[in-house]
Amino acid sequence: MESVAGLVDEGYQVALTHGNGPQVGNLMIKNQLARDVVPAVPLDWCVAQTQATIGYLILSCLERALRGRGIRRAVAAVITRVLVDRDDPAFQHPTKPIGRHVQEEEARAHVAEGETWAEAGPEGWRRLVPSPTPREILDVYSAMRLLDDGNVVVCAGGGGIPMVREGDRLVGVEAVLDKDLSA
Repeated sequence: MESVAGLVDEGYQVALTHGNGPQVGNLMIKNQLARDVVPAVPLDWCVAQTQATIGYLILSCLERALRGRGIRRAVAAVITRVLVDRDDPAFQHPTKPIGRHVQEEEARAHVAEGETWAEAGPEGWRRLVPSPTPREILDVYSAMRLLDDGNVVVCAGGGGIPMVREGDRLVGVEAVLDKDLSA
């Protein structure tokens, strides 16, 4: 965060995003390992949890770096939801690898439970999940308001929490988003 603090020091208005692929994969593994003890949470919840956790770490490190430069600037993390299309072809053809590599036997057991897995080189197999195209950053106005007020903003972490419209409701979906497309 020292480099980001340097940009703030130079007068730039900064909004950050970040990835969360390994962290979401790790959380999904925890879900699998603990599912006989506590209910597993859906993928969109895992995205939200890791978005918040990484945002917290960025806030803490960036605030420390700014203080070290004598800069008093608020840093805020916005839990960011992103609208996707329920009919996006990605839902029919998952391609985004998440989680750790496993041997074929373990992958086939997960496939039998309805998950999509594919061979991923000599390390083994990986789970594949949908990665639909982001259509709208639903919390963009909150992030912009914070930026306009002079804050450094962390938003759209991990690409954002994928949501679809069902009537007048927004509902999270089992997918992950490309952080570069959301950014």
